[in-house]
Amino acid sequence: MFVVPVEIREANHEAIKRKKMGIIAIACYKPNKGKKDILKKIIKNHSKILLKENLLTKRPPIILDTKNGIIIEIFEWKSDISKAKAHKNIKILKHWDKIEKNSKSVRLSEIQEAKDIYANFQPIN
Repeated sequence: MFVVPVEIREANHEAIKRKKMGIIAIACYKPNKGKKDILKKIIKNHSKILLKENLLTKRPPIILDTKNGIIIEIFEWKSDISKAKAHKNIKILKHWDKIEKNSKSVRLSEIQEAKDIYANFQPIN
């Protein structure tokens, strides 16, 4: 009888577990001048649209505000395939256009709190 080494069994278990988990996305938006309130509303609807299109896990999204006014959105894609589908979905592309008209996407490194060991943010949702 062939016995699978423990290391291989554990590696396979980890791979299966990862497939069940999604992909956490962190998006950062710097609102255009005078557009912060409208951007907050648009971002609050973003995950609702992605959920309706069955692209996100059921993990609740988190929307945060930073000291320098950047809005952070954290959500979980179901998979790389879901992420790719979003880039071809007309409803989502229209919503992303609204985000782009009211903000500029920025890197995490532009967030003032990212320099802190323990970053703290104000919740929006």
